[in-house]
Amino acid sequence: MKAHARKRSYNCDFCPKTFAWKYKLKLHLLVHSGGKPHTCEYCFKNFSRSDALRVHLRTHTGERPYSCSKCSETFAQRSNLQSHMATHTGERPFPCSQCPKFFVRSSYLEIHMRSHTGERPFTCEQCAKSFYTSSNLRVHMKVHSSERLFTCEHCAKSFYLMGNLRTHMRVHTGEKPLINEEKLHKCDQCTRAFPSLSSLAIHLRFHSGEKPYSCSYCAKNFATSQVLRRHLRIHTGEKPFPCKQCPQAFSERQTMINHMRVHTGEKPYSCDQCASSFSKLTNLKRHWRVHTGEKPYACPHCTKAFSQSGDLKKHERTHSKTDT
Repeated sequence: MKAHARKRSYNCDFCPKTFAWKYKLKLHLLVHSGGKPHTCEYCFKNFSRSDALRVHLRTHTGERPYSCSKCSETFAQRSNLQSHMATHTGERPFPCSQCPKFFVRSSYLEIHMRSHTGERPFTCEQCAKSFYTSSNLRVHMKVHSSERLFTCEHCAKSFYLMGNLRTHMRVHTGEKPLINEEKLHKCDQCTRAFPSLSSLAIHLRFHSGEKPYSCSYCAKNFATSQVLRRHLRIHTGEKPFPCKQCPQAFSERQTMINHMRVHTGEKPYSCDQCASSFSKLTNLKRHWRVHTGEKPYACPHCTKAFSQSGDLKKHERTHSKTDT
């Protein structure tokens, strides 16, 4: 009887992935090299592999050849069907060693572990921003491309992603996203409900006070990995959101969006009591106090109260002067 040949491992030089077969490594390397010889005839998107193109074409044709034997759900990909079956069986055989989460597939666990380690092996060559997954990097790369293939038929707006166009179309149609109430996962602590168990698990931490994500620079803990990532920028000084009009950069996307209104003059927040409008929601809320008469900032030394914290600080100085 012939001895089995020792199983070889082919490692990618650009990311941590390994492959049992050399041809699979060659196919994978196209992700890094950008080689995409297979083009979609509907939207002209390019793919490194013919099988990836076949799967993508189903987003245009609507074909969903994989059916669930337990319910009426159908899927475009076999892997999505396999993941869906776990909702019936409850089987999640891949546990995280760092937190209570379990996963249907080992690849999901591998990606999830990066939220604990901070590893982001996929880096953008244009701006050095890095990502947990290659798919997130591919989506991000469209930010650098001026090409926007998906155009709204009602107005002049165009979008990088079909999903963004679909969301935008609701502005014109008034359509609300369909929610299957039976599939929502309800919180037993309050009235909120969530489309996935993972979203519910994150929400429950706000009731329990659990904060499994720790900052490696200071003693702070956080309920989600996203909040930890934002906090880490305080220590690292990272500002991944640059302004396209001036040299400023920001640690938060929303701060950058607010800043852009300095250049555009946009003031999307309007007062329903007068003609005033504002670039920030916080400024509108502060303005409302002019109409309501609300004065939430009370002086601890006398009976006076103020609508803005800055006015209270100025007032408190009058007390410090009289005390000296």
